[in-house]
Amino acid sequence: MSIVKNIFIFPKRLLSVQNQIREQKAFVHEYLHPFLSKYHKQNDGSLTEYDFEKITNYYGIGSPVLAGEGIAHLLNVKVGTRERKTLTLMAAITGLFDDFFDRSYQSSDRIKGLMKLSPEFRPQNAHEKLFCDLVQEILIISPDKKRLNDFANRVFEAQVNSLKQKDPSTTWEELFNITYKKGGESLLFYRCSFSKTISEQEMECLLKIGGLIQVCNDIFDINKDIKEGIRTVTTEIKDIKILKQKVQQLYKETFEYCQIAIPTRNMKAFLQQIKIIVSQSFVALDFYENTQKRNGQHFTPQKYPRESLICDMGKRKHLFRASYYWVFN
Repeated sequence: MSIVKNIFIFPKRLLSVQNQIREQKAFVHEYLHPFLSKYHKQNDGSLTEYDFEKITNYYGIGSPVLAGEGIAHLLNVKVGTRERKTLTLMAAITGLFDDFFDRSYQSSDRIKGLMKLSPEFRPQNAHEKLFCDLVQEILIISPDKKRLNDFANRVFEAQVNSLKQKDPSTTWEELFNITYKKGGESLLFYRCSFSKTISEQEMECLLKIGGLIQVCNDIFDINKDIKEGIRTVTTEIKDIKILKQKVQQLYKETFEYCQIAIPTRNMKAFLQQIKIIVSQSFVALDFYENTQKRNGQHFTPQKYPRESLICDMGKRKHLFRASYYWVFN
């Protein structure tokens, strides 16, 4: 019965997401591009074209649409102008913040000082100035600065812990737990865009859903992570089948828990939104599994060419496969 329902629900959900993407793209063009224009002109080289791409497209579209609109479904509210601004700004700082840990080798004290806009830690380049300007805008708009600060600190601690991903002695299970924790705290941070009080049940659900989302993101980021020397659950797995089983189990447990914790239509709508990310991740895992089969017994992505690690979700066959996973899972 649920499969039959899914067949009818999926086109409506997909159309809704496509409309949300169009709306967010228009908002980024109107609101964020003017904000970024001076950094295009005054860039000292610390900001790359990929940084701007992440701000305006990868994070700037994906996070407000899939996470932000999903949370709005859960809360049964519309994403208003203030919420959209906050979500977009939070998405914009995501990649910049990650790069402090992944690329710049800043001290934790300095990163936290920049995050807190401390006068003791002045921004020294365009990357840091842009980050601080975006943080300042978030603070101006935020409906609850104390809550925002508390959850920002939790994200910071999770990011500090993620530095272990560069340590060769970190086990696969430890990598999984680091990834899961970081994703959960990040989704709670996005939740601060909405003024409604967060219940204990909602907080636990968001931690679990955020963890699942982060694992899925790392599946798609494998080529980038290898280039940057970051060890993830995808770069370090030796058999893609094992990772796929792990993600399927996590998906099942997360959705079952959330539907029991908050048994509402709003939660179902939220999970339908998140299911789009999970379905695409299954397609990527199938793609990597075929790559593994063509190249030997074990999955060794460090040895594969770029095209063997890029699952283009724009291809019709991949979109069809993702639709299949959404309906039948």
